[in-house]
Parts: sequence; structure tokens; C-alpha cells
Amino acid sequence: MRFIFARHTSLLVIFSLIAFILLGTLLFLLPQSTINGCSFIDALFTATSAICSIGILTFPFTTLTAFGKLLLLILIQIGGIGIVTLFMILTSLFSQV
Repeated sequence: MRFIFARHTSLLVIFSLIAFILLGTLLFLLPQSTINGCSFIDALFTATSAICSIGILTFPFTTLTAFGKLLLLILIQIGGIGIVTLFMILTSLFSQV
């Protein structure tokens, strides 16, 4: 497994983003994240949207607790770092002459 990621750094970035989306989904499902709770689809959409640096919600922002708001901000930051990393990998691959 380590050999695969050493040869294909882009796979590491993609699998890391998928792992953060799944982790974010599970954390949004916790009762500490929202006041009224949310469905699995809402949690998955919110985590995916946050990782993609958009942060769209399918429920009112006011239903997020302080933990939920912090989680949303952290996922947006992680997604931004992932996009920058992916851009740098692609730039280094295509700029080699």
C-alpha cells in the first residue's frame, strides 16, 4: 500500500479527501454537531461540500452547534489545502521539460 502511494501521489490526495469526507460525515451525525440532528444524506452532502471549499448546507446554519460550526470550518480548510496540493502536483507533472 505504501508503495502505491509513493508512486502515485495523486492517489494519496484523492483517498485523503475521501477519508476526510467520511470522517466529516460521521462527525456531523453526532448529536453534538446539530441541535435537531441531521440525516445521513445531509451530513454526507455537508461534509462533501465543505471539503470542496463551498460549504453549502441543506439545513439552516443556525441549527449547527459551536462544534458543528467549527467542524464545518475545519473541513473547508482541509479541502482548500487538498486543492492547493493537487494543483501543485499537477503543475509539477506537466511543467517537467
